[in-house]
Amino acid sequence: MDERRKIAVPKELFLAFLNIGQLTYEELKAKYINESFCGKAHGSAVVFCEGTDVYATVWIGVNSVALMVNKEEIKSFKFLIQ
Repeated sequence: MDERRKIAVPKELFLAFLNIGQLTYEELKAKYINESFCGKAHGSAVVFCEGTDVYATVWIGVNSVALMVNKEEIKSFKFLIQ
């Protein structure tokens, strides 16, 4: 995986992914003003939480970005970054 598929996001956006699991492009733009996902090719990518060593895989779709981790991993992520 090259650097184009690695995306750094603010902590609040990473937590939003953990709490919701999926965000539409409209939600990303309106709430988080993060253009990192716009213009990316569809498919898998890695999202890094800024200021931590925590990262997760996501799927970039036509109209949304979805977290690709199970419930147990979500609990672990929340513990690590809060």
